Amino acid sequence: MVAFEGILFLGLLIIGGKVFEEIFVKLRQPGLLGNVLAGLLLGPSGFALIKPSREIEFFTSLGIFFLFLLVGIEEIDLGGLLSSLRRRLFYTAAVAFLVPFSLAFYFLTSIELTWPSALALAGVIGLSSLGVTARALSDMKQLRNPIGLEIFSITAILEFVGLIAIGLILQVAVDPSLTTPLTLLISILQTASFFLAAALFSIEILPRLLRLIRRHGEVKEIFFGILVGLLLIIVYAGEANGVHGALTALLLGVALSQMPKTDYIESMSGLRSIAHGIFVPIFFAGIGLQINFGFLSLPYSLIITFILVVVFGKFAGAFLGAFAARMPNPLAISSGVMAKGAVDLALMLTLLELGLINQSLFSLGTFSILLLLIISPLSMRLLLKREKVTVEQAEEDLIPIYARVALKAVKVKDIMSRQTLTVLDNTKVSEFIQEHLEKGRHYYNVVDSNGQFIGHVSIQDLRKTHRQHWEELLVGEVMQKRHVWVLPSDDIYWVLEKMTLTDITPIPVVDPKDPSRIIGTISRSEIIKLFMKPKEKERSKPENDDNNGISGSGDSDGAI
Repeated sequence: MVAFEGILFLGLLIIGGKVFEEIFVKLRQPGLLGNVLAGLLLGPSGFALIKPSREIEFFTSLGIFFLFLLVGIEEIDLGGLLSSLRRRLFYTAAVAFLVPFSLAFYFLTSIELTWPSALALAGVIGLSSLGVTARALSDMKQLRNPIGLEIFSITAILEFVGLIAIGLILQVAVDPSLTTPLTLLISILQTASFFLAAALFSIEILPRLLRLIRRHGEVKEIFFGILVGLLLIIVYAGEANGVHGALTALLLGVALSQMPKTDYIESMSGLRSIAHGIFVPIFFAGIGLQINFGFLSLPYSLIITFILVVVFGKFAGAFLGAFAARMPNPLAISSGVMAKGAVDLALMLTLLELGLINQSLFSLGTFSILLLLIISPLSMRLLLKREKVTVEQAEEDLIPIYARVALKAVKVKDIMSRQTLTVLDNTKVSEFIQEHLEKGRHYYNVVDSNGQFIGHVSIQDLRKTHRQHWEELLVGEVMQKRHVWVLPSDDIYWVLEKMTLTDITPIPVVDPKDPSRIIGTISRSEIIKLFMKPKEKERSKPENDDNNGISGSGDSDGAI
């Protein structure tokens, strides 16, 4: 009978969660608020129609894994993070995390919370939610504006840095043996080794498995079933090797996001459906089941101070980071970067299940997160406005994950330049430098006498050679022999991913029927022009570039 009750409870949670999610979305509020409210109303703190059960706990655990897997796939941009390590975006994100983290840790230890619990909860407080920020920017039609790009990129970096920090904190908090630098280093190396193994599996093995199944499989959705099974097995393997299941799923998601484009699209379609349709709503509704109002019995001074630490700490941290990095309009940036959402709630439940916080602190923390979830979009509407951002600043802020969210309908053919930026391989280095030194291009494409694409060459590479050899050396002798190119039908996300990983820009666009023939190029400046105002576009246009426009303008040049 208990098992049948659990099934009934699950059915009510799914229906209630999705119905309330629909209501909140129609009210232009985050859908997860509806999921949590459904659990709160149906659970012990509401009408008591549902009570926690083993079935709900099991589905909630699966929901956590699916949620962190999707966060790793859709919100974490490893390439963008690595490319921003020495730029103002990273500095802003680091300060925006460290200020609320430090403030919260000081407060939590002052109320006699143990240092592992204080560290873990402070980490959650310092985190930001990219999903909420992106949704709010999109609703306000600011996602494709320069200021929206800055907010999005900072939040993306902060979320990834924060999650890795919290993952390490959880490792230490739940394993008392990790008290020395050596044992902590071993734990970090274990996590890194696991991530590398997951990345190797996702990039090398999984695509081959997909193609094998596509070629010989006849059972419907066989690959999707295998993918879900592998997810659960890998989570188990991570747990067995001392890596928390949520962090395991996150790292696996980051690794899966690096799969080849066609394999990625086919793998993720069914995964999103089952996650968002069943497991994630049950998870958020399960959080609502765990909330009680017992935290109201805590001293009011503690409640108010806690909420102020969460709200003011997040806002102040983002403001100080943006101000220190001399970013325009730090108030507007703060309103977006302070957003909290799904990942924060998931981590709060994780801390509760690990025994790091009690029921009252869980409920108070969850209430504070939900409050900030409402406050952040409202503050963005009040403070956000179009700001003057130079092309150079916008190009610096552009990271691949932004294109996946904001430019998902844009293809290379929509914005590519018809300039091929080619140079013959038998051109003397001296002639090439004299001709192109002042044109501001990073890379040129090397072709042979038949017009076949054979490599890349950059001004910086050529300037590293000895000047006395310039008259003797040919471009073909010093070029990079790798071939980096994109197709007209490619998404902008994959273009930015290649630019980030290879540092080649502009990237040549090749003929789909003949990849050795270049038909144009695409650079960051072409992408930036998608969301700059007309006057800004005109100002940013190079005076010596008469042919740097949208696809279709100008001629397809031959070799220089």
